[in-house]
Amino acid sequence: MRALQKVRSYYGDKPIPVDVGPVDGAPSKEELSAMVAKPEYQSDPAFRAKVEKAFEQVYGTADYTAM
Repeated sequence: MRALQKVRSYYGDKPIPVDVGPVDGAPSKEELSAMVAKPEYQSDPAFRAKVEKAFEQVYGTADYTAM
């Protein structure tokens, strides 16, 4: 891990976060699942946007589908 971090720093990349904890005020994964299960998620665009923003807080904005 240290070797990889040294290589990344050599090329000017940011260090890899190794101790990432939960974000204060962000919902848990279980709470996110419960929010998606609510009927409002399908019918209310404002609620859906709120849930999507919460997902970004918890998981970030990286596109993991291409991996």
